[in-house]
Amino acid sequence: EEEESDIDEFINIVVSSQDKKVNETMEVRRSDTVRDLLNWVDIDPGCQGQLFFNKTVLPEEATLEDCGINDDDHILLKLSPNEGFYSLCGTWQRSVRRTADGATAEREEVIELCQDGTAKYSKVEKSQDGQGAVEDNKVAGAGMWNLRCGEVEVFCAVQSKYTATDYDEPVFAGNVRVQMPVQEFVTGFSRRTD
Repeated sequence: EEEESDIDEFINIVVSSQDKKVNETMEVRRSDTVRDLLNWVDIDPGCQGQLFFNKTVLPEEATLEDCGINDDDHILLKLSPNEGFYSLCGTWQRSVRRTADGATAEREEVIELCQDGTAKYSKVEKSQDGQGAVEDNKVAGAGMWNLRCGEVEVFCAVQSKYTATDYDEPVFAGNVRVQMPVQEFVTGFSRRTD
């Protein structure tokens, strides 16, 4: 009698590209999806990958169990230019301004996406309570970006500076992560042409 495999069991697989630029041994679960693997494999910015097993394209939504992948199997990664990546290169911004009862709040967020996969991020928030009190928060930094599985991912190390009437906070270091579907990104941000 054959035992049924445990879908949450860990297995080791090898994912490699034809040119061997990618050659990774990974510990994964049978319940992980092909899309999960594509997100975990280190693919150069500007490239997209498609996974093959036994000369068959693996659907991104399928689990490894669905694809018949077992311990020690080898999966081929075929890389191709990601035209969507290059179409997103440039400077993007979104601005919000709110007013109520004499008070104002403004926020401008700017993301620069470069062809080499680097990114710059800045955000300026200003508010006035209508009584003379003012608050400013400025965040800026640099990092990396990529386009994977239809999502824009930006990760930057930043410094933040908060000031207010009669108050000046020390510089704070941290990280900013922006991750959203491409359609949400291009409708939520506007491309700057300057």
